[in-house]
Amino acid sequence: MKSSPCVKCKYHCCIGDYGTFATIHDVKRIAEYTRKKPEEFAKYDDICSDKEEQEDLMKTRSHSYFEYTKDGKILQLKSKKNGECVFLRNMRCTIYSVRPLICRIFPVGFRKRGDVIKILVEEEDRHCPVASKADINDILRFLNLTDDKASALIKQFLREVEIYKKKIPILEKRQLNDIITHKFG
Repeated sequence: MKSSPCVKCKYHCCIGDYGTFATIHDVKRIAEYTRKKPEEFAKYDDICSDKEEQEDLMKTRSHSYFEYTKDGKILQLKSKKNGECVFLRNMRCTIYSVRPLICRIFPVGFRKRGDVIKILVEEEDRHCPVASKADINDILRFLNLTDDKASALIKQFLREVEIYKKKIPILEKRQLNDIITHKFG
């Protein structure tokens, strides 16, 4: 079996100062799969753990996560002290089958204009060795995605983000578990 270049990648997308955005539905799927309480693996917090960088991000709004926040906070998977996602073990995702939608499509990005979705690679994600050397079709093949499957994941992501945006005021005031057990609109 061919080894994934992700396992040996020094720019691993699962490690870093930025939290991994998760929709409320992502957190619910992960909680059901792991049988853990959402508070054990997710938090509603600043996008970046580095305070100076967070301030810069707030000024420039240069990260795509700002599409999902007003105050610089997002629902995200927790990280270990070394910056790794809590679900990363030996450079492998332990929740791969239920990983957040944003992880399923990375490094593929998109632009939406009306009902038209254009699949692309964001410049901020060109650090990924796969994204830096390949065109979008090669990346989709690497991810085992067709255009239709990638579009379907992106549409699902956008639907879940709309629900997430409506729940931000509740996220700010309540425990994650209360949000997850609440009926979704």
